[in-house]
Amino acid sequence: MLALRAPIVVVGLALALLRPGPLAAAQDTWLDQPLTGWNASGAAIPPAEPGGESLGRCARLARPPQFPEDQQVVGAGWTLFGQYQAGWGLALVHATSAFDGMCRPSGYQVFVFVNGVYAGTLSPEPMQARTTGAETMSWLGAPDGSLAPLYARFSRYAPDDPLCCPSLPAAVVEYAVEQGPAGPYVVPTGKSQG
Repeated sequence: MLALRAPIVVVGLALALLRPGPLAAAQDTWLDQPLTGWNASGAAIPPAEPGGESLGRCARLARPPQFPEDQQVVGAGWTLFGQYQAGWGLALVHATSAFDGMCRPSGYQVFVFVNGVYAGTLSPEPMQARTTGAETMSWLGAPDGSLAPLYARFSRYAPDDPLCCPSLPAAVVEYAVEQGPAGPYVVPTGKSQG
């Protein structure tokens, strides 16, 4: 009987190793809806929500605050990561509330500043790496008047995609900066595949 069980165990282990890994669940996100604004003139930087891994072994990925915009984000409890991007009076600051077990940002945001004043985020909610709606790249466009437009690319997963590999075309969202009574704020203006 023992001789019969050994091949079954070996075959079971082999099949488990051939699986592509966890699959992405079907997700309905803000990217699936008509674009609406979520930023408001004069709003405060939202506080970071605790959760996930503390810095610990992921501390090497944290960027120390160097600029006034960085200080504002860190003051709201966020941990900076990634590069600082600025130009034409705009600054993009990537920050996370935690890291997952593989040191990927967990509960992260991209904060936008206009001439040092907080103007909003590029996503209406904190993002998780390896999920639909996770920002994978953001950039400043060519100058349009006195300010440049903003762009961000967000990952898109099909229901059967492994977490490593989103198969749907990414969503690219374009943003503009509006001037409100209490200061500037960012609004999404268009969405395309890219």
